[in-house]
Amino acid sequence: MRLPLAGVGRHAFNIYAGLARMGQLGVLIDEKTDKSLFPREVSGSFCEADISRKDEVLWKLGVGREFSISGFRPDVYYSPVDAYITWREAVPTVLTMHDMHTLERGLGWTFSLSQLRVRFAAMLWMRSVFSRCSHIIVVSEFTKKRMMELLDVPSGKITVTGNGVSENFKARETPLFSSWSNEVLVIGGLRVKKGGAEVIEAAKELERRRSRLRIIVVGGVDDCFKKSAESIRSLEVAGRLADGEMIRRLQGASSSLFLSPYEGFGMPVVEAMAAGVPAICARRGSLPEVAGGAAILVEPKSTGEIVNSLHLIDQNRLARFQFVEKGLCNAARYSWERICSQTHAVLERVVKTEKERRLIC
Repeated sequence: MRLPLAGVGRHAFNIYAGLARMGQLGVLIDEKTDKSLFPREVSGSFCEADISRKDEVLWKLGVGREFSISGFRPDVYYSPVDAYITWREAVPTVLTMHDMHTLERGLGWTFSLSQLRVRFAAMLWMRSVFSRCSHIIVVSEFTKKRMMELLDVPSGKITVTGNGVSENFKARETPLFSSWSNEVLVIGGLRVKKGGAEVIEAAKELERRRSRLRIIVVGGVDDCFKKSAESIRSLEVAGRLADGEMIRRLQGASSSLFLSPYEGFGMPVVEAMAAGVPAICARRGSLPEVAGGAAILVEPKSTGEIVNSLHLIDQNRLARFQFVEKGLCNAARYSWERICSQTHAVLERVVKTEKERRLIC
């Protein structure tokens, strides 16, 4: 099975598979969609339709043509991402929102003119779409709270499900007796939105202290970090790894480091915990909630605190074992089976409400 690297893609992949196993599912795609990106469970469920990018934009704004498929009317339309459709028939709609970062202020990338335009457009379509949705699923209490604060969405219209962890990540050895490498894995790339500047500062401090630890970055690199990344001996950019290789290196790592300043969930944290690897993450966004008291929380700008935490986990076997045990227990909360069941229950509830509404009308 291929695991998409991105968190949202991984969520959609597993939700499609889980819902397909639970009952009738039709997956609406356009003719350009790569079917190989979907799980095998939905291979016979594709329904091709003529949907353009222009349609998607207009539907979010509440204008444009109404959509229909001859001879087909779904009981409910669900998207594991923010893809909205204006149906000709009255079809109840449920979406999953993964974060609200496009509406946030005060983040390092939110002051540019382009970001102001993005925020304005997002405010327009989110208000329009959320008012027309029957229900909204989110992946953390943090995202639910921000959705209510930023857009006044009623609490009763939002359900928190979370994310899951694939069995592929599960630890292979008893943590107390396992060994580990000198690698600190940073999954998500060296990017501004993932705390890239803070990762570089931590690598510089490791080099200054002549530490045995090396930071390994899995994912892409923003242009502004490329020169620095090449000059630091304690930092290696591994790029996009095949899923098996990424999991193998994670399972053998000294620790996982995730300094993202804003997350709607933070899958690298729970995936590291499931792999039996201590997680060190930023005290920001949803990360404290998702970490569940099982990670070392740090201030992203406090380089000394970050490096001290990396050394504690690498050098103190008892402290390491305690965080590994806590992490395994916390990761066990995040089951794709449970999340798919919760999602299915929301959809069934929406369908039932719609049927009752039609009887009354």
